[in-house]
Amino acid sequence: MSATADWSKFLTVGERLLWEGRPEPGFVLKPSTVLRLLLASFFLFNAVLWWKVSFAVAFALLAGGVWLGEKELANLFLGGRRRYALTTERALVMRKRPLGGVELQGWPITEETIVTLDDRQPGHVSFGFEPVAMKRNRQVRAVGFDRIRNPREVYELIRQLQRGEA
Repeated sequence: MSATADWSKFLTVGERLLWEGRPEPGFVLKPSTVLRLLLASFFLFNAVLWWKVSFAVAFALLAGGVWLGEKELANLFLGGRRRYALTTERALVMRKRPLGGVELQGWPITEETIVTLDDRQPGHVSFGFEPVAMKRNRQVRAVGFDRIRNPREVYELIRQLQRGEA
């Protein structure tokens, strides 16, 4: 995927592109990230210790370590493969898959859409929710444009869309 993505094949008739961007490079160490990586390291270290004693225990510890650390490592290495776009009808997130192809997710922007702004640099604008995996859909997490350079500008564009001014 190039620095700018070709969004035209994903737009409907009459839909216009208002903004496009991508996450800023880097890694954010939140407390939950540090905890997950520490636990993953503990599991992986113990898998090495158990390797000669019991293959089954070592394999279980290895699987646990990979499961705990894979999300954080994927965000670190695959974060740059995301592209964001805001159109006159919806917000789009495109992810390049590691083995080829792209995955596109879209959220309609309506008057009822709950939009939040984290105005730090880089910032975050959220505009939708999705269920948290493994939580029986009882919990949701905010989705949006993560780690963008100009969050206030994007937030204002979404508010204009909601008022019918864009």
